Amino acid sequence: MRIHQLILACCLLALTAGCRQPEPPAGSRELPPGDAAAGKQVFMEMRCWACHEIYGGDMPQPVASPAVPVYLGGNQIAAPDDLYLLRAIVEPSHELAPGWDEEMMTREGRSRMGDYGEAMTARQLFDLIAFLKSRYRQ
Repeated sequence: MRIHQLILACCLLALTAGCRQPEPPAGSRELPPGDAAAGKQVFMEMRCWACHEIYGGDMPQPVASPAVPVYLGGNQIAAPDDLYLLRAIVEPSHELAPGWDEEMMTREGRSRMGDYGEAMTARQLFDLIAFLKSRYRQ
């Protein structure tokens, strides 16, 4: 399944969530489980570390200039859910972190992070999401 098809399916799920219909079976609104260890490899191969610092101290330091003020993982009030992470990876311009200098976050009005919808397989995406989720502490 292509990433854009997956996003369309997730959006359709979200749109129909407010309609009166029987409750779906448990787990049907969750992404397939990913492998956090494989996701760490995706994080390295896709060079996510070059822009994003991530909780855990076992990654190279970011080298982006100007620095990207998006820290992943650690202690948060609420860790992002699967769909938020999915959308942030494949459509990063949908929501930019508020309160930061726009030059640090954007290029020509869009997120400096490219669209990864065509850059990875669905399995890589699920694994990456599992890895990112493993780095959040509440």
